[in-house]
Amino acid sequence: MTRMLETKLRISRALTSVGVARDWLLSRRVAGRHAADFDQIERYLMFAGYPRSGHSLVGSLLNAHPDVVVSHQLNALRYVENGFSRAQLFGMIFLSDARFEKKGRTGTKREYDYAVPGQWQGRYRTLRVIGDKRGKGSSQAIGADPQLLANLRDLVKVPVRCLHVLRNPYDSITTMSKRTRSPLDRTADRFFRLADGVVTIRSLLPPEAWHDLRHEDLIADPRAAVAGLCTFLGIEPHPDYLDACAGIIYQTPHRSRFDREWSPELIGAVARRSAAYDFFSGYVYDEEPAGRP
Repeated sequence: MTRMLETKLRISRALTSVGVARDWLLSRRVAGRHAADFDQIERYLMFAGYPRSGHSLVGSLLNAHPDVVVSHQLNALRYVENGFSRAQLFGMIFLSDARFEKKGRTGTKREYDYAVPGQWQGRYRTLRVIGDKRGKGSSQAIGADPQLLANLRDLVKVPVRCLHVLRNPYDSITTMSKRTRSPLDRTADRFFRLADGVVTIRSLLPPEAWHDLRHEDLIADPRAAVAGLCTFLGIEPHPDYLDACAGIIYQTPHRSRFDREWSPELIGAVARRSAAYDFFSGYVYDEEPAGRP
């Protein structure tokens, strides 16, 4: 390891330590104000999966339900690792959601608007489900240390539900590659390491605690897809809520795989690797997008 890299790592660890210490104090204040609401929670929701697969959209749709609060970019497992209490973890979820609300619920580069008009984002009626949408972080952390999931379950003291949001692997890999400016082949390696983490998480949960949601299915029939999420989480799929969610979803998925040049060899390699995972069944490079008329 070079001296420059060692210095960067030390700085990163120091900044992380300062941030966790700050969050420790902030979370205690928030937790004290919402203790009664935390007692009403029935389920904890975590995400598993990959960047650029629709986690932000799905998390925002769920956050618009009157009985759900889902944080946007928290990485909740970091607080489990650092010894935060149950109330402090939930307090950090509240803080993350409040910060995203203050930003206007737009994407990092303001290319997406995740606001669901007329619904419950930034507030709630009865807090029955709470969670964090950081799917990549969960896949990485639990893939490396499966004990983290057991620690999370012990901490939250309610049933844990895991939502696996996925899309065509070629689209996910392409968009990840564009965002990180990495070659497609290296990005594919990262993508399948995350898929291994997904497999690990699923193996540690009972079947009723797991739900696969394909991005393409959400776009093809958003009302049915969101209603299915409500059933999974044990919350009411109110018709006006389903209509509002459907109203912000694109008519057709973006096939980003065609924004980059894929070699026939790499297309074949991704197809072979995808075949090892049952949840990628049916995805091919040249498929037509599912959409709504």
